[in-house]
Amino acid sequence: MLNFFDTIPLPTIVVNKENLVIFINQIGLNFLELSPKDFSSQPIISLFPELELNSIINKKDFNISHINSNGINQSLTIQFDSCTVDGVDYGVFYIMKFDKPQTSIYSNNKTKLFKEKLHLFELFLNQIDEGILVFNVYGQLIYINNKALKQFSLLNNKLKNNFAWQFVKLFDSKNDWENKKNRTKASNNIPIEFTKKDNLNKESSFLGFMNHQKVEDNDYYIITFSDVSESISNQKFNESVLFNIPADIAVFDKDHNYLFINPNGISNKELRDWMIGKNDFDYYKFKNLDTKPAEIRRGYFNKSKDTKQQVDWIDEINKGDKSIYILRRFYPYYVDDVFVYMIGYGIDITELKQTQMVLSETQNQNELILKSSLDGVILIDKEWKINYWNPQAEQIFGWNSDEVIGSYLPEIIFPESSYSEFEKDLNIVNRSIENNKTLEFKATQKNGKELTIELSIVTIDEHDNTYSCCIFITDISFRKEKEIKIEQQNKMLLSQNKELEQFTYVASHDLQEPLLSLMGYSKLLEEEYEHKLDEEGKLFVQFINKSAVRMRSLISGLMQYAQINKRENLVMTDLQFLLKEVQDDLSNKINTYNASITLENLPVVNCYPTYIRLLFQNLISNAIKFTKQGVQPEIHISYTEREKDWLFKIKDNGIGIDSKNSEQIFMIFKRLHSEQAYMGYGIGLAHCKKIIEIHNGEIWVESEVGKGSIFNFTISKNT
Repeated sequence: MLNFFDTIPLPTIVVNKENLVIFINQIGLNFLELSPKDFSSQPIISLFPELELNSIINKKDFNISHINSNGINQSLTIQFDSCTVDGVDYGVFYIMKFDKPQTSIYSNNKTKLFKEKLHLFELFLNQIDEGILVFNVYGQLIYINNKALKQFSLLNNKLKNNFAWQFVKLFDSKNDWENKKNRTKASNNIPIEFTKKDNLNKESSFLGFMNHQKVEDNDYYIITFSDVSESISNQKFNESVLFNIPADIAVFDKDHNYLFINPNGISNKELRDWMIGKNDFDYYKFKNLDTKPAEIRRGYFNKSKDTKQQVDWIDEINKGDKSIYILRRFYPYYVDDVFVYMIGYGIDITELKQTQMVLSETQNQNELILKSSLDGVILIDKEWKINYWNPQAEQIFGWNSDEVIGSYLPEIIFPESSYSEFEKDLNIVNRSIENNKTLEFKATQKNGKELTIELSIVTIDEHDNTYSCCIFITDISFRKEKEIKIEQQNKMLLSQNKELEQFTYVASHDLQEPLLSLMGYSKLLEEEYEHKLDEEGKLFVQFINKSAVRMRSLISGLMQYAQINKRENLVMTDLQFLLKEVQDDLSNKINTYNASITLENLPVVNCYPTYIRLLFQNLISNAIKFTKQGVQPEIHISYTEREKDWLFKIKDNGIGIDSKNSEQIFMIFKRLHSEQAYMGYGIGLAHCKKIIEIHNGEIWVESEVGKGSIFNFTISKNT
């Protein structure tokens, strides 16, 4: 990854935390005249002894002197920066300014060189690694050192036969020579660049300087150059890397014109080459497109250039029914506060953007749900400080969200009495969080009014959230008032029921005594005064006796009705066996009417067996009694097991019941027929209804007059 520094057009040295040199880019190696093995793990001060490492924290720029390998003292400006690569921290030293060393002894001692004739210095000049060419004012080559002779395959005795424009590609013609010569004379020491192929057709690249020197009133033009083919090869390698980076990479000049574009930015090579030296406006005009995007990019470019800061933005590109999102960046590169170039960067973030939009939509939906919730919703952190307070919480407690955010929740919603209780029972609260239980507390509103709340707490495991719990609060004050009233009414009702039962029993028992006396005396009257009573008197005594007997039966039935309740325990009862006992009890009646009773294999149910026995006895007895004249009674008992209860049906072929009376028949003492037609007191079905009610069931009849009846009843499985 540190090879990235080879792309920086300045001598660059990278050090580790111990300030040991671990990397120098190629420009730095050339400047310091080192090879990679020469600096491995050396302290930075071994290269620059004057560098004050203790001042790096507070000081970023250092002006020091440096002596190169030729013994020439140079003034350097070094800038320090830090960076992180793959999670490792590094220090970076950039050599921002330096006095260019004289590239040859020849250029420094030109006057002396010419005075003592050139051959006095040839031995020294031939030892240096730089090529040296000296031309006179006419462009004629008058001196070349061994390095240059080797590059250009020339002989010293044929120097005067060569002119600059004949073998150096820097000059296209004599006129071109004259132009560059005048430029050099006006602005000395100008850079040059040219290429040359050897006998094997291998091309080499050269960089150097051309300067003008005047010796004894004669003008001379000196070119000092070096073979930079290896550096260019490294540059091509760097370009190869840039060409294969999976992102749009471009480099711009100060006018926003393209200097470089990688294939990921423009895949078409012909178009890519055409764009070099042009800008986005040229591209959009060439494509006949709206230049609005180019204007936007130019604005970002100018902003980055003017502020010397990185600028990021996102381009949205519509392709059919799809949108493509590109994250773009401008990064300006300055040297000595002088703009050098702008690096442009772009990467496709469509998938990331779509995920972000889904998350944003989900967040908005969650926010809407929280705001529209009928419960108060409060989000708190681990210190119970409020981070969110929905509108329903505002309505419950009277505090606006802005007034409570950041506050300690118990101090806001609990009165002093409940606050201390809450603090004391905090362990209970924490256990309720773990078990997802609902707690009940007395709370207080902003105006001091107390209310009762239900509070449930849910932990939030998402580590990115700043809160750790979500609290749901319901104002149950109205419900608590109703519960208290219902509880009071239930207590009153239980008390009244006990009084009523006691009254019924006492009244029924006390009424028995005068009835028994009435029956006894009427019997004595009938027996002792039979000879003294005429027929009408005897009839009156019989009426008195019969009425007393009926009254006693009614009172007995009323006592039985009052005593039907849940006093005994529920028992798993085999109804098949129970029905056999009922048939035995009714055997005389069954035989008298020659009744046929069929039943399915009845289940075992959890019930009060005494009352269920009375239920079946009453229903079967009625089915036999209310039969049509001359018709054999047929009774069928069936059942169906359902999810929550058992459904039983008792079907007969009796006289039937008018549908308008289907509810009245279950009322106590309600008779549909005269006693002369069918004996009874109107109590049996009322008993059945009360028995079914204590089994949390229902009873009803389906019937038509003359077509029999079906009595339906249910017994709950959760009695």
